[in-house]
Amino acid sequence: MQSAAPQLVRPTAGWVGGRQHGLWSDSAGSRWSDITPSHAASRDILGAFFLDKSTGWVVTSSTANSTSPEAAYEVALTTNAGHSWSYQALPSAAMAAKGASANVDFVDARHGWAMFHLPSNLNLSCGLLMATSDGVHTWRRLQTQPVGGSVHL
Repeated sequence: MQSAAPQLVRPTAGWVGGRQHGLWSDSAGSRWSDITPSHAASRDILGAFFLDKSTGWVVTSSTANSTSPEAAYEVALTTNAGHSWSYQALPSAAMAAKGASANVDFVDARHGWAMFHLPSNLNLSCGLLMATSDGVHTWRRLQTQPVGGSVHL
């Protein structure tokens, strides 16, 4: 399982995520704060995106403690720099198999995308793309993508 990629929101501030922890620094890395969503303690962090110091999204999966062949995916949203989080389950019709990773990107506080890189063989890398236009509450599955990679807008 991949960890969330580091992301700067300005030259001295940014987020770095591990499999089950998210850390924030606004001191060029000399001090770090744990801003892990509370639900993530029993889940895997698959991807994250911060629009600015206050607003960020984290995609998590229930695969950490699950014996099910399918994973339950959830998006956590903070608007206060990780002090509190709201959670939204992704629709079950859009679920991917265990082992997926996710890349997240938003252009503003309402419009964003999550690309799930689905596990496959070495010759194929499929992706599942989801979009929201209300920040976190409603996600819709878009057309299955032939390549499961990063999404940047």
